[in-house]
Amino acid sequence: MREYKLIKLNDLLKNIGENETNSILSTFRNPLNSDIEHFLLHNAITFEKQHISSTYLVFTNHQSQQILCGYFTLANKILSIYGKSLASTNIKKRISKFSTYDPFSDKFSLSTPLIAQLGKNYYQDHNLVINGCDLLELAIQKLRSALEIIGGNIVYLECKDIPNLVAFYTQNNFISVGKRYTTFPSNTRPNYLLQMIRFVK
Repeated sequence: MREYKLIKLNDLLKNIGENETNSILSTFRNPLNSDIEHFLLHNAITFEKQHISSTYLVFTNHQSQQILCGYFTLANKILSIYGKSLASTNIKKRISKFSTYDPFSDKFSLSTPLIAQLGKNYYQDHNLVINGCDLLELAIQKLRSALEIIGGNIVYLECKDIPNLVAFYTQNNFISVGKRYTTFPSNTRPNYLLQMIRFVK
């Protein structure tokens, strides 16, 4: 893997101030996912200040300059998984070790780290110096360190039900465990996100 430097957004704010930090963030572009770009440019600093999430900026040396090539945001959330969504008994047993099970609703609930945002910077082709697998692994490494302190071995993310995207996360050892509806399902096409977990060793 190429050498990358992670800088926590909060540390950047403390060291160079909000104006200079915004100047760095303003170079981030992601035409493939406007939500990823919007979050970094408009919400990341606020969420950092309110301790809702932690954002890590990924830099690397390119043509004798340090460039922002991507970022990821981590948070701690409650994940709800319905038993009927888990086809494997083995996975149910592994999840049950870290969750509370409600037999009436057939639902497992667990507090676990979330990869809330993950994206490459397409500004001036900076995306070419990092691939998605490496960026995801940097996030996993950071979460692995946290789990070594607090215990547990499950992390999760939510993504759109797009075949290429689902295939990418599946290839990186994530397992689909259900859906979270972002609007109440109606006769029109429901809006939902796939919930995917990974057991971290």
